[in-house]
Amino acid sequence: MMVAIMYRLSACVLLLLRYVNIRENRRRARIQAQFGIGLDDETTRAEIERAKFMDSTDFKQSHFR
Repeated sequence: MMVAIMYRLSACVLLLLRYVNIRENRRRARIQAQFGIGLDDETTRAEIERAKFMDSTDFKQSHFR
C-alpha cells in the first residue's frame, strides 16, 4: 500500500516539475522576444558557446533551455 502511494506521489512531483520548467522556458522566451534576442544572432551564439564552459546554474544562463 505504501509503495503505491509513493509511486503516485513521485508521479505528481514529476508532473509539477514539468509544469514549472515549461513555465520558466516560456517566460525566458517571452523576455528574449521583447528584447529581440534570437539564437540566429552571431553575438548570441558566441555568448552561448562561452557560457557552455562556465560553472553557473541554468538560472544564471539566460539562453539555457
